Amino acid sequence: MMPLSRITKREQIENVNQHIHDQYFSLSELSYEPTTRMLRIPFEAEDRSQAMGPWYQYFCKRWRFKVFKHVLEIQHVESHRIDDSANISSYTFDAINLTVNGRTLTISACEDLQIILEIDKLDIAIFRTNEYLGIRSVLAIFGCELSAQNWFEPAKRR
Repeated sequence: MMPLSRITKREQIENVNQHIHDQYFSLSELSYEPTTRMLRIPFEAEDRSQAMGPWYQYFCKRWRFKVFKHVLEIQHVESHRIDDSANISSYTFDAINLTVNGRTLTISACEDLQIILEIDKLDIAIFRTNEYLGIRSVLAIFGCELSAQNWFEPAKRR
């Protein structure tokens, strides 16, 4: 699988943040493999290259996007800690930040959650799987985009 984005330099972190910001993930799906020192977080993301729409209605625009499962993969992880004061099942990514010394990586969610990683070196990749999850509707009112989980239509399972 080819990564959608791979970063190895501090200056590239914004590239990953653009892919993950406001995307849904479940903390229960986070996995860490100590032998390979890899942390993986599956998440949902819209494929905006295949937009359906826009449809116009009064002062609103609406699009529909296919949603696929993606994976945020971080290599060279020595240890990780989860600070979860929200204790909810579904979160949305806010940003990934790297400390000045380059050894501590913090993944923060829009809710009260932080995943703190101690790393040897920076190596982060995002992969899109072929797992189709459904359709998400996005509404823009006066140019301000609104997206909600309850506008999600799950894929029909056979």
